[in-house]
Amino acid sequence: MPLDRREAGVYQRAMPRTANLSNLSHDDLLHAVHDLVARKQITAQEVRHAAGNAGRIAEIERQLAALRGNGTARAPGRPAKNGTAKSKRAFTMTPKARAARKLQGQYIGTLRSLTTDQRLDAKAIAKADGIAAGLRAAKKYKAENLKAAGKK
Repeated sequence: MPLDRREAGVYQRAMPRTANLSNLSHDDLLHAVHDLVARKQITAQEVRHAAGNAGRIAEIERQLAALRGNGTARAPGRPAKNGTAKSKRAFTMTPKARAARKLQGQYIGTLRSLTTDQRLDAKAIAKADGIAAGLRAAKKYKAENLKAAGKK
């Protein structure tokens, strides 16, 4: 294979494309594995490990097929065209929920600029009287902090 890449001053060989081995016979594959082991390009332990993984993968695929029902599994990819696949509902937020999230964001953002004692007071107010009241208290504390900072 020609040398075609240069990294850190060392030429490296380009990796060959992965071949589709599904059209090779069992005997051809067995001969190829024996040849690779004989040339010491792979070890017998690596072959045993790969074979064990293949067996485990096949068992997991059988279990998945049984879980999917009827003992037959569909190939991954597009859902069936007969309408059995459920369509995902578009998420819609109510105006009330949107307003609540906006208020919560403003409250949290305002809390970040307060001192620890002010933050605890605002949280206590929010817990007792609601987020809107807590936000009002937090904004009041923030205004006091800005006013005090301006005097100095």
